Amino acid sequence: MSTKKANIYVDCVGNVDTDVYFKEEEIPKLKHFLESLGYTVESIESSKVSTERQKPFIQDKPRVSKKIVHEVDWANPKVIFKLLEGFYKDNKYLLKDLITESGKVDPEKSKATEFTAIAKPSFIFKEYEKWKIENKIVENNTNRTELHKDFSEFYAEEEKKKRQKRLQHGTKVYIIPKNKAGIIKEYKDEKGVYSVEDEEGYAGYYKRKDLKVEDEPK
Repeated sequence: MSTKKANIYVDCVGNVDTDVYFKEEEIPKLKHFLESLGYTVESIESSKVSTERQKPFIQDKPRVSKKIVHEVDWANPKVIFKLLEGFYKDNKYLLKDLITESGKVDPEKSKATEFTAIAKPSFIFKEYEKWKIENKIVENNTNRTELHKDFSEFYAEEEKKKRQKRLQHGTKVYIIPKNKAGIIKEYKDEKGVYSVEDEEGYAGYYKRKDLKVEDEPK
């Protein structure tokens, strides 16, 4: 009896993935399974990136797409206001409002999923409740819209301050723990770390204190 275990995950739009990778000896069975679902397996080949960098596939599979969040400008007070006012809206319609107000892409051509209207917004609503408590504000039907406007301005300003302090994509840095030069790829807001690719092409995650904005150490 097999002792191997696997989990199956379904995302917010119905895509399915597992948390395991299959072994090379399992390829024939995997190929047969895919064909039974109607797929044509066009090729079986080595991953070029993995081979060149001598690094295996990511371990925390499946990974949620990050690109979609860039379609919404969370530092725009009008976007935050739309979010707060649209609390009871269906996620699909709320998402369209957020993308439209952001003005980064045509809503009809957007690749964002409803996950965008769930993940970050849940954090913003928590910040809104925190803001009311800290300022000893009691919300009611009369002042709700005005409070939404005030918080939207406050939150957007705080977001802009954070972004100004962050190292931007493409910034050349010196990675202190590795004693190597590197380039900023992105900032992981949820973990408070930078994704940095070193001079040999290997990526890692570092706190701001681990990075110097210079090519060589002093």
